[in-house]
Amino acid sequence: MMHAREAVAKSSMELKDSDDSLLETLSVSTCTEEFTDFVPLPAIDYKILFSVSVSGIGILPGEFTTDGALRFHLPAIYIVLFAPIRQEEMIKVNIGGEAKFPNLEWKYLMQMRFRVGTCESITDRVVDSDFFELGKRYPPIAIRIGDENIRRVRIEMKFVEMFHNYLPKFEYGDITLKFKNETLHVYKALLSLHSNYMAEKLKYAEEDDVVDMGESDANDFKELLYQIYPTKRPIWANLKGLARAAVDFQANGIIDRITAYIVNYESMYMEQKITEAIKLELPNAIEELVYKAEQDGYWTAIIRNGLNPELEYGEAIYNDIILPAIAKAKLLPLGTPVRDQFFKEINFRNPPKNANDNDTVVLIVNGTKLYVNKGIMKVNNDTMFARSNKGEMIAQVSGELAEECAKINKTPLQVIEVLLQHIHPQKKPIENILLRPLLVFCSTYRMENVINSIENYLIEEPPISPERFMEYFELAEKYNLENLLRRNLHRIENSCRHFALPMINHANFKKLTERTRSQILDRFCSGWAAGGMNPTKRLSRLLTTKASHDNTAAEQDKQLSTFMEIDSLAAFGSSEEVN
Repeated sequence: MMHAREAVAKSSMELKDSDDSLLETLSVSTCTEEFTDFVPLPAIDYKILFSVSVSGIGILPGEFTTDGALRFHLPAIYIVLFAPIRQEEMIKVNIGGEAKFPNLEWKYLMQMRFRVGTCESITDRVVDSDFFELGKRYPPIAIRIGDENIRRVRIEMKFVEMFHNYLPKFEYGDITLKFKNETLHVYKALLSLHSNYMAEKLKYAEEDDVVDMGESDANDFKELLYQIYPTKRPIWANLKGLARAAVDFQANGIIDRITAYIVNYESMYMEQKITEAIKLELPNAIEELVYKAEQDGYWTAIIRNGLNPELEYGEAIYNDIILPAIAKAKLLPLGTPVRDQFFKEINFRNPPKNANDNDTVVLIVNGTKLYVNKGIMKVNNDTMFARSNKGEMIAQVSGELAEECAKINKTPLQVIEVLLQHIHPQKKPIENILLRPLLVFCSTYRMENVINSIENYLIEEPPISPERFMEYFELAEKYNLENLLRRNLHRIENSCRHFALPMINHANFKKLTERTRSQILDRFCSGWAAGGMNPTKRLSRLLTTKASHDNTAAEQDKQLSTFMEIDSLAAFGSSEEVN
């Protein structure tokens, strides 16, 4: 194998195509052989070599795959250069990623530069750069080799945000659900809160009981659990399976979310969405679509244009859902919701109506009892709380938490109530002034899911002064918030460059670790200036031997609407859900 590597290096230095003997040698290479730098791409006769370099890591080891692609190792994923295709006499290579673990949801935001080398040059030069996103559910970046003299392509990356979310394997819980080919361990209280069907089925279930799920589909049920548990799996990842489980198990809160997704999704006409809602057996979605269309005046327009809803959707749907929805829309004031949401804001100070409610646990904060769903606390980590003789959880208020609360004129009790509203299925947003005391509390009690959520809120906060800019780096160091650190390093060469020098001259700058100071100075003095603050939509890139500032007229048009821009909140979920 060493001979093969030497042959590859020699061929690139001697600037000539791979000969038959080299091809024969390389063709026996498998995924087990790693290259420490440039790797020849098999599917194009090994004529072009590729390398991937990541800031802070170095050159990634690369290897062949059995389908003619290359992959480069990161800890959790592979950066993959898929088998190339010829397009308009050019070689086109797609760059994507593959998770090393089947239960991983991931997304990376990164600055990326492309260096190319030719037959005549020993050194490589940067010919293109931008700000990109790669992820499990994102389209690949396509590079087109626009010059036959290109022999080397080095892809350089600087990560701005990295999101890893390992989906639960359901190995822990207080009851066991037995399916045909699989068993799942879950928390009874959490399941009962979301599913009326399961609440009734588990009514008399004791801790450690095994519950037979009969003919129910385990995969569909796991899709439902992914939405019940605090994961980042998008609601649209397996919409059909999720809808089946939500309908079968009467998970009304999840049905509300699916309905909102379908209603707000703008890549389909309303008539198409009704058809999809019928296929998914979601009468709530059909009702809301028709209700909104009637209130907006759209329903009248499509009827005039020839739609026959009774014929199109069937007599039963028309009489039982569509007509009542139209009547309701005519009756209610404009803008009135068609129905109340299943989950509402709750008062945690009110004890449960049933004195024997085993699904509720007491959390004591400064002597005040809060009544919280036991399952919600379990999946957000309740292990660090002190316990009373009665098994009640006790939240101890540290001096640091009390100090942070005093700064914003809030009590620790008020802050913790906001936390509970956020982790409740309604997922109420957190006000910015509450982020810092909540970060103190959640760090103390190791509530990692909430810490990730708070980090996302902090990332979205615009720095308003050098002092606030400095604070983000201090928080990133103190609480190990790597995405907050990387995002604000990126801001140094973009929106916050004017804050960077005053921050560097600030007295507290020397208190930062050497690692952080070095990264700040590197971005300030030698930043790549690749792309803006948001990922580019120009995913097709032309690489030539000269710097390419214009790929296509359409790609340069920043006003050009694309499918990825259409109502992204509805189509792809909130930033927390997608990330």
